[in-house]
Amino acid sequence: MTEIPDQYIELIKKEFDIQNKTEALNKKLDSVVDEIHQIFQQYGISRKITKHDVMFGRTHFGNRMILNCDIVTREMIVEYAPKLSEIIFDYYYPRPQISEFYHFTKLDSAIKILTSEKFRLYNLIKNYDFDEFRTFYNDHNIDGYRKSYAPNGDLYEKHIMKQTYSLSLAKKSTLNNLQEDSMWEVFADCSKGVKLEFEVQSQHIDFRDIYYKYTSTPNHTLLLKALESHFMSKYNRQFALSKISKIGGFYLPSSYDIENETRFLIKEHTDDYDFNFTVHQEAGDVAFIELPFISKYGSFRIKAIHLGQNCDKQKAKEEFQKLKLEKILR
Repeated sequence: MTEIPDQYIELIKKEFDIQNKTEALNKKLDSVVDEIHQIFQQYGISRKITKHDVMFGRTHFGNRMILNCDIVTREMIVEYAPKLSEIIFDYYYPRPQISEFYHFTKLDSAIKILTSEKFRLYNLIKNYDFDEFRTFYNDHNIDGYRKSYAPNGDLYEKHIMKQTYSLSLAKKSTLNNLQEDSMWEVFADCSKGVKLEFEVQSQHIDFRDIYYKYTSTPNHTLLLKALESHFMSKYNRQFALSKISKIGGFYLPSSYDIENETRFLIKEHTDDYDFNFTVHQEAGDVAFIELPFISKYGSFRIKAIHLGQNCDKQKAKEEFQKLKLEKILR
């Protein structure tokens, strides 16, 4: 009979040790949940989770894994309890509590938008050089997305950005004069464009306010960093949050706070909603989808068209008269 080498015996013992420790940790989830609630309270979060929302794994702590069987294919489906992620997402990126928004754009683009009654949502890769997406992962020391590759050969950084589309809106009620002047300059063709005013009604899960990270806020004081530090120091486990591929889509450095942005984001391959759009390719990896004013994602009702001070007023009046929108010209 062949003897098992000592090194394999040690590996087996180590594996059993990890498994036993993990099982022991999962038996004390009530107290662990209390610890999470204490951290939540420090950040003004009153919402609660239960032990059924979370679990310890061999190397991590995070959303509880749920295994389901597809009754048709008989295949196992891995899902994750969503509540922990939902609370953290809502803390960083709250859903807007207002309904009136502005969209600044060029005159010709506004004409196309109002003629088609559709928005073009470009993928985040279009802004690859403008701190999109990666700022969150840099601040939280999450670097796997730029070290590992998707099945198509892309780095996950680009893979996710290519599949994530966004529409930028500015909150009417909190847009100050300095911010508005900047928006006219940057997005409305140096005031030769227009400011479209919409009433937006939507329960879309990825319609959220942007989080602007200020240099005055040290990284270690961020909520996720506090949770990571707690679980690593006390339990030697990484804090792992599910649905993290979208979390970078709403997080920007403070240099962009002039935009006062609320973002309407739609991502391919998410469990939260269906993606029923035609993807239109432009140059390179840049692509867009078209979001109708009225869809299952929400409704956008045009309330006013504000012309920039340098706008071609005659052209604007003629074009918007064709659309029977002259009464809302401002």
